[in-house]
Amino acid sequence: MPCPNKQHAVLPVVDEIQQPDRRALDEVVFDVLGLTAGEREAVYEAVVELVRARLEKARSV
Repeated sequence: MPCPNKQHAVLPVVDEIQQPDRRALDEVVFDVLGLTAGEREAVYEAVVELVRARLEKARSV
């Protein structure tokens, strides 16, 4: 499904967080928050895990 404000389709979260435009936006937010490189990676890992858990839960209902 295409995203109305982007040139690319919405991707699975693991792929989406690797997109250059996504990373650029995330870097601005992380800079404002003052996150270290390790904390930034922890955010990405947590997001992937939360999405995985949510999808798993949705399949079990």
